[in-house]
Amino acid sequence: MELKISIVTCSDTRDLAQDEAGAALEELIEAQGWTVASHVVVRDDVSEIGDAIVEAADECHANVVLTCGGTGLSMCDVTPEATRTVCDRDVPGIAEAIRAYSMTKTRRAMLSRAVCMQRGYTLVINFPGSTKAARESWEAVSDQLERCGPDDGGAAGTPNKRTTCGGATLRVAPPFYASTARAVSWLLVKKTYQARKRLSLIVIRTESDNLITE
Repeated sequence: MELKISIVTCSDTRDLAQDEAGAALEELIEAQGWTVASHVVVRDDVSEIGDAIVEAADECHANVVLTCGGTGLSMCDVTPEATRTVCDRDVPGIAEAIRAYSMTKTRRAMLSRAVCMQRGYTLVINFPGSTKAARESWEAVSDQLERCGPDDGGAAGTPNKRTTCGGATLRVAPPFYASTARAVSWLLVKKTYQARKRLSLIVIRTESDNLITE
């Protein structure tokens, strides 16, 4: 089955040429006979990560988006927050399966805040940023990713699709197209995050001025 998978690496310290974890995922995807729809590196920033997920799902029409990095306990690890902001539905079993599998390798896996969610028909999975951990996460879930393909409701990136549920025919639309409230919420999160960054700079400058005055 053909799958299109996008990679979004979240890092303040590496570019595409240095993205070893992303490169490893590319190899693993192609080894399955699937297609790498896109591969980008963005900063650890809620807005940039969210925009990259949206582009991968809506413009590249990926069935699956793998984010790489930003799932730890540092205050700059914001990939789960960005994922929640642009997606609609939780798929908790996948994130739980990755943690359970990773716990057999290292107990530090319990510190992961990674999530898995759906944006429309696109599955978005948070992977850790190290090459070893990304490979382990792939091992944990790759055999189930075919369920995200076109034969299983995977018209990824399609604004509307008819589906059957309990004998009734429903018309389902991805949230970015169907929900004005979600679009407004996304804008508010971006504005709030930008305002916090500006406030942090003001505090730093004020403290610096006080030190100079003293």
